[in-house]
Amino acid sequence: MAKYIGNVLSKNDQSNWWQVFVIKKLKDNTAMNLPEKGSDGECIESLDIQCCLKIIINNWHDVFIKKLGKRHLTWAHELIDIRNEESHFTTKKLKTIKNGDINRALDTMERFMRPIEPDVANQISEMRKTFENKYKNE
Repeated sequence: MAKYIGNVLSKNDQSNWWQVFVIKKLKDNTAMNLPEKGSDGECIESLDIQCCLKIIINNWHDVFIKKLGKRHLTWAHELIDIRNEESHFTTKKLKTIKNGDINRALDTMERFMRPIEPDVANQISEMRKTFENKYKNE
């Protein structure tokens, strides 16, 4: 996803896309761990999933509304919520997650990724099918 974001944003402002669309748009402390400048490759490599989602959200009206479907903004918010929830899992909490929640999270990930990285979306789809088959009776 980071490579996709870099490609889209650099087409909008080739010389200053990192500063304009990333550093200045990440309003919270998310940008603290990102380089102020560097090659496009170095900058793109520094992006994690949370940054990628926030970049899409914060640049939605200026850039991504023209590139992605209407539902992508909603899915981006949902995926941030899923990411935040998942990153604070404990073994005890993991046992309380409902299979429907996992299936829904995988479905959202697949739908979100389909126009961005179809191969990744296909992998998520296969993962979801495997999960559904394994846990369909629980």
